[in-house]
Amino acid sequence: MTDTLKSPNYERLIVLFHRLFEAHFLSVQMTILLGSSTLFVWIYEGTGDIHQVSWIFTICNYLRTAGFMEVALYLALYEGFHRICVEMREKEMSDAGLTKGMHFSHREVKTNFIDYVMVPLVAPIFGSIPCAQAQVFHFWTLDLVYTVSKKVTRKRGKSLTADAMV
Repeated sequence: MTDTLKSPNYERLIVLFHRLFEAHFLSVQMTILLGSSTLFVWIYEGTGDIHQVSWIFTICNYLRTAGFMEVALYLALYEGFHRICVEMREKEMSDAGLTKGMHFSHREVKTNFIDYVMVPLVAPIFGSIPCAQAQVFHFWTLDLVYTVSKKVTRKRGKSLTADAMV
């Protein structure tokens, strides 16, 4: 039996590889690259370049600057997207007559500033470190099982009248 295969759709393959790069490589590798290059330059600043590697740190400096500007751009885009989503949700809920007692998460400049300042601390804790852990654990298994962590639940209080009856 013979069959001819269609040629691959290269546009879709490029999009797939871009998504894989974003999800599995970008956050961890950029953190390692930027952190290690900054640490190396800080430790060996002022010493001779006997291994001829200073050119790569110049490139890393440009990458750090570009990365910082990208994060600022992403945060600005997120704020606009969040504002549009909240306004649309509020409009839909008011059209349906369900806005009574609801709270919509309109953001304020003060809250945004706090978020922006916290990004260098929060991004590694909630982004790079869990991603690195997942990548390391992929060495030992092919099973990609997502487990939802247990949520805190409240215990229901006992009524005094029910205790008195017993």
